[in-house]
Amino acid sequence: MKRELDAWVERAMPPCDFLRAVLNNDLKESFAKADHNNIAAMGHIVAYLYNEVPAQCWGSAEVVKDWATAGGLEGIAEMQDSHNG
Repeated sequence: MKRELDAWVERAMPPCDFLRAVLNNDLKESFAKADHNNIAAMGHIVAYLYNEVPAQCWGSAEVVKDWATAGGLEGIAEMQDSHNG
């Protein structure tokens, strides 16, 4: 999941259904989509999001949609470069 989360942060790569539910902050759907490994790791996944992942890319379906549109950190950096150059 860490690689998939990092790809989401960097490039807004579409996550699996489980991870999308987590990013959307949808507890019910997160557990419904989780396999036994993800259920066991849920606390670690949420701690990683809270401590390591920019708040601008998770927390609600709207925020997740906006992050996807922006293209992640790479898309934001490209947009800033185009405005500066």
